[in-house]
Amino acid sequence: MLRMSLTGIPARLFSRLLKKMGFVRENKNRGYFCNIITVGKRADKIMSEKMLFLDPAFTMEQLARESGTNRTYISIYVRSEKGCSFREYIGRYRIAYAYELISSGRVNTLADAAMLSGFGCVRSFKSSYRAIYGTSPMEHIKSRRRSA
Repeated sequence: MLRMSLTGIPARLFSRLLKKMGFVRENKNRGYFCNIITVGKRADKIMSEKMLFLDPAFTMEQLARESGTNRTYISIYVRSEKGCSFREYIGRYRIAYAYELISSGRVNTLADAAMLSGFGCVRSFKSSYRAIYGTSPMEHIKSRRRSA
């Protein structure tokens, strides 16, 4: 079966293309070593540890600066490895954080959950939450209250 990358290009061809463009370099000890994956893992670690996603104005440029790279590498990593746009990538971190806030009982309103998790407005929080978990955040709050 032919494995496709997210760009619709067969994965092997996409890999070769990345090598030719300089995003992948050869390392004598490990064969081919992908700079993008290394940078991406560093970015994921920084996102988890520093919780940069809590800033509603957080940008790809800020993550690139924190990761010691450029926005092109971050963009390629998020698109190819995470399968989403940068906005969705940040939204996933925010929603996971909001889920923890609601589950732990630290918030009781949608506005609190949205603002504390880095969303600029409740409307985008609600739609992102529903897209990921399949239920509204209010249903989660109500079920937590019933079980408490």
